[in-house]
Amino acid sequence: MPPRPLRNFVNDASRPTVYTGLAKIKSDFLPSNQFLPDSNHLKQDSANAIKQHFASLRPVRFTNDDAKTYLATSAILHSFDGWNYLCNATNSLISGDGYISIHLAYYAELRAAMSLLASEGIGIFDHVHYCIDNTGIIHKSPDLTNKNRAGKIISNENGTHQFVWKALEEWSSNSLKTLTLLKNFCHNQKTFDQWLTFIPGLSPANTANIVKEWVNDWCFDIRHYKEDRIGRNTFSYRPTKLKKLNNSNLDKKLDLLSSFWKLFEPENSNRFGLLDKHLFKILFIKIHEQLRRNGSSQTISQCFDDMFIRAGISIDQNLKRLILAPNEHSLIALARNRVIDPDTKHGNPLSIIARALLSLRISSGSVADMLKTERVSKVDLDFYFDSMAKEAGFCESTLSPDFTCLWTQVNDSIIELEDWISSPPPDINLKALYEQNFENLVYFSQFNRIAFWGTGY
Repeated sequence: MPPRPLRNFVNDASRPTVYTGLAKIKSDFLPSNQFLPDSNHLKQDSANAIKQHFASLRPVRFTNDDAKTYLATSAILHSFDGWNYLCNATNSLISGDGYISIHLAYYAELRAAMSLLASEGIGIFDHVHYCIDNTGIIHKSPDLTNKNRAGKIISNENGTHQFVWKALEEWSSNSLKTLTLLKNFCHNQKTFDQWLTFIPGLSPANTANIVKEWVNDWCFDIRHYKEDRIGRNTFSYRPTKLKKLNNSNLDKKLDLLSSFWKLFEPENSNRFGLLDKHLFKILFIKIHEQLRRNGSSQTISQCFDDMFIRAGISIDQNLKRLILAPNEHSLIALARNRVIDPDTKHGNPLSIIARALLSLRISSGSVADMLKTERVSKVDLDFYFDSMAKEAGFCESTLSPDFTCLWTQVNDSIIELEDWISSPPPDINLKALYEQNFENLVYFSQFNRIAFWGTGY
C-alpha cells in the first residue's frame, strides 16, 4: 500500500489497537518475564526491519501483532528512558556542565514525545516510520521531502527529530485525539475531562486548543530542532568554553530544582497530585477566559464555585486559592521561557528541564492509563521494575511493593539542601556542598525515580 499524506497517517493511527498489543503482551510474554519474544522482527534492529518491511526486494515481513506489541512496549520503555535522560541532565546541571544538561534534557523531551506517539499507534524510527490502524493494517509514513523543479531535495523532514515534531503537530490538531489526554490528569478522584462536564457553555474545540498549546509549549525544543541543532552540534563537537564561561549560581539551581521536586511528591489517590493542581489552574484560567469572550459575566471565583456545586462536591478552597493566586509555579514559568541565548543558540537549561518534566508527565500518564486499562499489575512488571531499580541503585534486589518509598530519600535530600542554602557558607559552590558530606545528595538529581510511581503503582 502506498504511503499516505501525514494527516491521514496520524489520524488513522489507533490507540485502542496498541492497547490490544499490551493485552497480548500480558497474556503471552509477561509470564516469561519479557515484553517481546525473539521471534518479533522488531526486537533486535527495529529501524532496519521497518525499512525492509516496506522494501520491494526481499522484505522482512512483520505481522500486525509484532507491530502493535512493539508499540505498546516502546511506549513504556521510551518513557522510562526519558526519565533516565532527565536524571543525567539534572546531574550535569548541578555539576556545572550546562551544555551537556541541555543536550540530555532535550533527549528526555524527545523520548517523552516518542512514548506518547507510540501509545497513539505511531512508531518513530530512522527516516521510515509506521502507524497501525484500528483494523491492524500497518501503514508506512509519508515521504516528507521537498524538491525543487529540477528534482533536487531542498528539505527532508523524514528524520527522527523532524518527523516527531511533524507528527506531534498533526496529532495535536486532531481535537478528538488531544482531548483524550485530559483523562490522564486528575484532581479529587475526577479526571480533567470529567471536571469540564460541570462547566456549561464550554466548547470542546476550544478546550482541545488549550491541550494543543500544552503540546506546543512543552515540546518547544523539538519544534525548535533545526535551530537548536546548530547549538547542540557546537558543544558536541567543539570546545565548549570558547565563547562563554557560565558559572551560574548553584544555590539558585538547587532552589529551583527543589521547587520542581516538590510538585512530584506522590499522593495515594494521584501520584501527580500537586502538579495536576497547577495544571488544572492553567486549564481553568484559559477556560474562564474563553467563557468571558463568549459572553459569560461570571468572575473566575463564581465560575469555580459553580463547577463544584454542579459536581455535588464541597468547594475545594485550597485549589481555589491556588487558581486565584496571581503567580504561577516556577516550573510552569520556566517551561514558558523560550528565550534563546544568541551566543550559545540555546535556551536556559532549567527551562528545557522544566519542559521535559511536563512532557514526561504526559507520557507517564499515557502509559499509566494503558497499564490500568489492560489490567497489567505491578506484579506482572516486577521483572522490569526490579531490574531498572537495581541498575539505578534504588535497591539491592527487589523494590518495596509501594513505589512511593522512592520519594522518602528525595525528600530527605531536599530538606538537607534547603537547610544548607538557608545558612550558606561565604561562597556557595559545588566543593563546599560536597564537603558537607550529605549522604542524600545523590538522590537529588534522580528524577528517574518518578518513572516508577508515575506508572500509577
